[in-house]
Amino acid sequence: PMVMKRKEAKSYGTKKMVEGVFVEGQSCLIVEDIVTSGASVLETIASLRDVGLRSADVVVLIDREQGGVPRLEQQGIRVHPVLTISR
Repeated sequence: PMVMKRKEAKSYGTKKMVEGVFVEGQSCLIVEDIVTSGASVLETIASLRDVGLRSADVVVLIDREQGGVPRLEQQGIRVHPVLTISR
């Protein structure tokens, strides 16, 4: 499915944290621009789970190498960085 997680629910429209067309139980791939601590990814996964979606993989453009990737991997999340800050 193609979904978007909002930072906060809007007070108008659908008022949902996760927008898009999906069916409960589907898996989705998370795409992030940067990972530092991994907290944002964990929040996204929690929001996706709240609406019945599953996610175990994250593609990230840049891993800042500040502990986020190991933190996510400890939670069973596979992280696929395109680049790291050191290369």
